[in-house]
Amino acid sequence: PADEQLAPENAALEYWIEHHLQSGKPINLAMCLHNDSGGQLHPGLTNKPDYAYKMKRLEDLLRRHTWFTEGSQPPGCGGADVFSGGLIERYGIDTIVAEYNAERIAKFNRPPLHWDWITYGRKLVAVLCDYFELSQP
Repeated sequence: PADEQLAPENAALEYWIEHHLQSGKPINLAMCLHNDSGGQLHPGLTNKPDYAYKMKRLEDLLRRHTWFTEGSQPPGCGGADVFSGGLIERYGIDTIVAEYNAERIAKFNRPPLHWDWITYGRKLVAVLCDYFELSQP
């Protein structure tokens, strides 16, 4: 468990997850989204059935619906396993770290503009609807 004094954001996340799960509401996917200078997906390292398939499916949907093209690191590579592996193992939540290159969008071969981030967010709705096989709004 996270220390509230040393990592209050982690403690708050754990509190929310535990109360959400205790109320009988499953959490089927957690994505940590942030910018870096590389931009790739970082799946967790786990033996959870179908996890690799689901993360590959998520990557394919990101490629189809958004400007994401950078690819994925091997499972558990780098610091991603702290977030992904921890939530997978402790709570059974499919989790992935999605890093987006803050300096260049590979698909457009240029730096990202504010509109690119807005568009990405809008398109992420289609990704998640397809991922969960829901009707799009």
